[in-house]
Amino acid sequence: MIGELMKFVKKFFKWIGIIIWVFLIFAIMQVPQVETTPTYEFEGWKEFHEIMRQISIPHHIFLMVLFTIITLIMEWFLCKWVGNKLDLTKKMTLKKWIWGIVGGITSYLIAKLLLIDQSQSTGTNIYSATAQTALAIPMFIAIVMIAPVLEEFLFQAAIQKGIFKKLNPWIAIILTSMFFGLAHTGEFNFTFWNIFISGGVPFAFIYQETDDIKTPIIAHSVNNLIPFIVAYVPYILSLVKM
Repeated sequence: MIGELMKFVKKFFKWIGIIIWVFLIFAIMQVPQVETTPTYEFEGWKEFHEIMRQISIPHHIFLMVLFTIITLIMEWFLCKWVGNKLDLTKKMTLKKWIWGIVGGITSYLIAKLLLIDQSQSTGTNIYSATAQTALAIPMFIAIVMIAPVLEEFLFQAAIQKGIFKKLNPWIAIILTSMFFGLAHTGEFNFTFWNIFISGGVPFAFIYQETDDIKTPIIAHSVNNLIPFIVAYVPYILSLVKM
């Protein structure tokens, strides 16, 4: 009786620790992207450029790299604790590349079809403006490379096939996608459902089908790359016309 109780207590505190660890990871993984787009509210482009002139580029790059490494280490241990031993040496077959690239494009198109046009939002304006500064390359790396890796390690590797590994695959996909949506919005609103349908479900489904974390990472990267190109191309064209 006492032995069973001790096992329950041990298991209970283990899962409490895992939940706290997940929240810590999610908080820390925000730093790399925040450090490459440090100004989220400003009035007028003059104020934006004034703020950018006061920014230390090496400082932001250092923090981006540091917190990326910290997050990856924490996620690796989390995957180990929840029983998903990642094998990053799996061969990337043509089929996996197709899953990743087509999945990423499809994810982006679904978001557009759901009529979530963020082109007028402050966030997108900030990304477009930052793309014209010295933080352009760090921002590109954070959005297209770092964010997909950190998010897929957390949501797909640790949660979908770790915490939810004993559930029916479709239930695991749905629950993971809901957490993915909530993590990006914080509430059940229209944007949540957009992210749930266009990002959460496709990435989780791709991981379920390929069983290789690199594939949903590629899909996520492609999905993030497209709006970055859309935001950056007008600036390039303006330079060509000058």
